[in-house]
Amino acid sequence: MLTYDDKNILNGNKVFKPEIEKRLETAVLEVFSESDFHKANIRTIAKKAGVSFSTIYGYYGSKEGLVFAVVDVCLGKLTDRITDHLQGIEDLKEKLRKVFWLQLDYYEKNPMLGKILFMTIPMKTWISDKTFQQ
Repeated sequence: MLTYDDKNILNGNKVFKPEIEKRLETAVLEVFSESDFHKANIRTIAKKAGVSFSTIYGYYGSKEGLVFAVVDVCLGKLTDRITDHLQGIEDLKEKLRKVFWLQLDYYEKNPMLGKILFMTIPMKTWISDKTFQQ
């Protein structure tokens, strides 16, 4: 489930109720994994999630802000899982093997996220977004 309040992703620390967060996450993953990035639109996501179009824009500001917020939370879950599994492993080769396996397993269990990351969102969009410039 999305944890926007923990990550302070939303403007002004506004948060949705957990059940709305889950519906929104599901809608974003479905819409962006089923169509080209430029064809995906917030109106469709709003309708699927049962949230108003203007509310989504008020929280995220743009389609990019919305999808990146969901992707950030999903990747945070993967990062937490990797961190947990690497506890106590000293050997670098074993750490790399474990990280690789965990990533493959995560994307196999979350194919919509994998499709969004590797196929739907153009690389130039990732590169130009301030969220991912670190």
